[in-house]
Amino acid sequence: MKHAQGTGLGAALMTRALEDAAAAAHTRVLLGVWDQNIRARAFYERHGFEVIGARQFTVGTTLHEDPVYVRTV
Repeated sequence: MKHAQGTGLGAALMTRALEDAAAAAHTRVLLGVWDQNIRARAFYERHGFEVIGARQFTVGTTLHEDPVYVRTV
């Protein structure tokens, strides 16, 4: 939703998600992101996520590998 980009909504949702994870006694949050989504990757990195690996999956006959991020809560 391009109209929501840059409004702070994503940051607010991320803050809430991390608060909910902490309240549920989780110690970390994992997420995967399309490797070509530079804007999303920068967003996650600004919020303290770091790449810890990759996940592979096949779509049709094409093998994809996307980064997996982690952040402690």
